[in-house]
Amino acid sequence: MLRSITTVFNYRVLIVFSITVAVFFVCKYFGYSLENNYNFFSIIVVFPLVFSITSAYQKRQSVLLYISMFRSNIKLINDHFKSSNLKPTDMIKVQKLLLEISNENLNHLRSNSNETLNKVRKCIDKLSEDIVRLKNVLTEREVSYINRSKKELNDCVEILHSYKIHNTPKSLKIYCLLFIYIYPFIFVPGVLYNNLDSALSLNFYLLFLSLLISFVLMALYNIQDFLEDPFDNEGLDDIKLDNYAFDDSELIGK
Repeated sequence: MLRSITTVFNYRVLIVFSITVAVFFVCKYFGYSLENNYNFFSIIVVFPLVFSITSAYQKRQSVLLYISMFRSNIKLINDHFKSSNLKPTDMIKVQKLLLEISNENLNHLRSNSNETLNKVRKCIDKLSEDIVRLKNVLTEREVSYINRSKKELNDCVEILHSYKIHNTPKSLKIYCLLFIYIYPFIFVPGVLYNNLDSALSLNFYLLFLSLLISFVLMALYNIQDFLEDPFDNEGLDDIKLDNYAFDDSELIGK
């Protein structure tokens, strides 16, 4: 529970807190207040912020689907080869290649380099070469099943790569962040309307209320930012890639 709250704290929260406190005391000092209608504020800030969070969450759920399919197809290819009449030496080579594909793809999702993606693609090309090389040992049905699983495996790699490099439109994120920073200039004068000469205790309450709303908006923005990249292990809801990794015992059947 505590970690869920502290995770969203960063320099952006401190900035919006500083702006809110400064605007509050400036308005109090100069006696400035404004009667506001906050419906428009929900349209220009809350709606695009919720839209961004929803998009990031849907992306995370799609990533879970395709990374599960990636793991499943490696397992299927392994099982198809194991049920064939391959020599033990050929079987070990194939299974080590499958293990390499799994490891290289997970490394690619953790990193930001295209070189790691090229390694995954080269490994899949090697798998295609092995299927052709071992075609005489495999039955026609086994070749068909393996090729189908290999195609789906390749599709998963490319789709996961696309999800990694394409995030929520940056213009929308900048728009949301900009108006969260502008928010205190709109909300605080409205909170102080008819309350400029209020008691000290009420002033503290109004300041706390302003800070709370600033924090909630920025926390939602930070949550969306964490969900953008579900592979970087910076947010509580990031995907645990180790759960989709293979080890030697699983692939080679030790």
